[in-house]
Amino acid sequence: TYAAPGGGGMTPEEAAAMRKQMEEEIRAQLEANASAMADMQMSGEDRTAIAQQQFNEDQLKLLEKEKEKDNTAHITNLNEDNALSGVIHHLIQAGENVVGRRDG
Repeated sequence: TYAAPGGGGMTPEEAAAMRKQMEEEIRAQLEANASAMADMQMSGEDRTAIAQQQFNEDQLKLLEKEKEKDNTAHITNLNEDNALSGVIHHLIQAGENVVGRRDG
């Protein structure tokens, strides 16, 4: 058996398993560090371009949802406070539609 520093014997299989686990953890940390370094080295223009692309994709998704809402029966909430009206939208799909809790 292998005697680990600090006492406690370990079989060669246990030592190999522990070594493999430690190597995997170190490899994962190295990959995370490399990713973080790549992010830090990215120029401001690159970051702006990525953010703009993400914004455009989000806007496109919102427009598609609005089009679907305009062409599909839907339920929208009303509230005394205008800021809270129209916050919740549920599209009525073909088939069974449940409003509220399913178990209630």
